[in-house]
Amino acid sequence: MPTLIPPDSKYKTDKNQAPANKWSPSGLSGGVRVILGIFILIDMAIILFFLVPHRSHRPVQEKTQMETFKKPGTKTGNESHPEKCTAVTDAATKWLNLQAKAEADNIAQWGKEDYTACIKMARQANELATKNLCAEALHYYLLATDKLHAILRSKQERLEAAIKNGQNALDNQDSATAISAFKIALSIDPENTVAVQGLKRAKNIDRVMALYHKGLALEKQGKINLAAVHMKKALQTDHEFKPAAVALHRINARINDLLYQKEMSRFFAALRKKDFATAHHAINAAARLKPKDRAIHKAVLSLKDKETRAKLSSLQNRCIGFRKAERWQDVITVCETAKKIDPDAAFFIQQKQEAKRRLAIDRKLQSIIARPERLQEKGPLEEARQTLRYARSIPGTWPRLESQIKSVDRLIANALKKIRVTLHSDKLTHVIIYRVKDLGRFTEQEIFLHPGTYTVVGRRPGYRDIRISFRVKDQPVDIHIACEEPI
Repeated sequence: MPTLIPPDSKYKTDKNQAPANKWSPSGLSGGVRVILGIFILIDMAIILFFLVPHRSHRPVQEKTQMETFKKPGTKTGNESHPEKCTAVTDAATKWLNLQAKAEADNIAQWGKEDYTACIKMARQANELATKNLCAEALHYYLLATDKLHAILRSKQERLEAAIKNGQNALDNQDSATAISAFKIALSIDPENTVAVQGLKRAKNIDRVMALYHKGLALEKQGKINLAAVHMKKALQTDHEFKPAAVALHRINARINDLLYQKEMSRFFAALRKKDFATAHHAINAAARLKPKDRAIHKAVLSLKDKETRAKLSSLQNRCIGFRKAERWQDVITVCETAKKIDPDAAFFIQQKQEAKRRLAIDRKLQSIIARPERLQEKGPLEEARQTLRYARSIPGTWPRLESQIKSVDRLIANALKKIRVTLHSDKLTHVIIYRVKDLGRFTEQEIFLHPGTYTVVGRRPGYRDIRISFRVKDQPVDIHIACEEPI
């Protein structure tokens, strides 16, 4: 009886056979696969030749064939059941076809012990067939075939189990086991992305672990920035390595805490120095690190309060300075600025009211000084006197106010004086002093006027009018007025 295990089987025990991996389908070229197929067909042909009953007109040959199933002088118990030998042929053919399919599907790599058991059953069936023990051979062929079918049906289950084993090994940092498991998975499904990625991770796990443990050591030494660098490198090598991700999160939290404490210390130091620009920068940096921390809210309120107080204090100092300089409009401006910061600040409310009064009296006094001629009239003169009385009632020492009072007092006194004014004419010109008196025609006339600016007009029929403005101060004035230009 010919051997039924195909020549590509890696389970042969003959010492003269080629090494098993040489004939593994996973390592065969296209030509070798063709040769394998030819060998299988040859085996099948031999089996069919010896096992299939030849229904021909040559009974001698049929007898010879049947005799090959038994040794001389030995009874097999199958002589009366030639149909079982035919069934063995069919079973052997099915086994060989299924084995060829399984080998092409890399079963030797992922079936392992189970596939080895199938091969042993098929070898046992083959040996029994060569001894013409057809019933027993059929039994083992069917067992081997059924078991091989079961192995092939478990392909997906084995794939999932291999991936799971690989992932568990990765979790346990067992690179050798992980590599083996993922290789098995890839022998089942070479395009499986989980297995491809898992194998890649498994090959890198030793480097990842070295970086991870170095990072832990640096963290323990307090070198947290370097520790973070190592954890990041570990994750760059294997972004799914959870221990490094957990450690990096913890290390980053520590770095974050240290930076937060540094910024808060910088904030309080700046606050004590009233360096509000630095304080703002520090608290904003701290808020980015821990936006929900209650201390941030309290610090912001403290900063706002101190900054407000500092601004009001600065404005108060400016207000006092402007007040001393009697710059009342500037005082009002500062008070209005302060009101925007704190509408209820009593100091600025009071200062603004006083500044308005002082600004009003300042402008009145300055107007009198700028236009002393208005004091020639009773109304403006009386108003000037009232203004002067109010100015003198203001308490305190105010250089500008005192200077204004002196100037207005002098102007009022001058306005009450009368200075001699002598006018000379030709007795033909009619002379009038506006808002004072119509003097008529004369040769010379004296009149006493209060200091100020006056206008005298002369008119004569047939001659051009003449107009002269003159100013009366504290000395007598002589004026000649006569119309001498004919029209």
